[in-house]
Amino acid sequence: MNADREATDYVREVSKLSTGEHFKIHMAPGGGWAAKIYPVEQE
Repeated sequence: MNADREATDYVREVSKLSTGEHFKIHMAPGGGWAAKIYPVEQE
């Protein structure tokens, strides 16, 4: 990543997690992280 040099560079990723499940994120130097977390209907 080049978040410390190009502020418009980003990666969009969609993930489905089960209750209690964890995931790791990478924090680039000079970058940031944002999330939109919401429940989905059970199939």
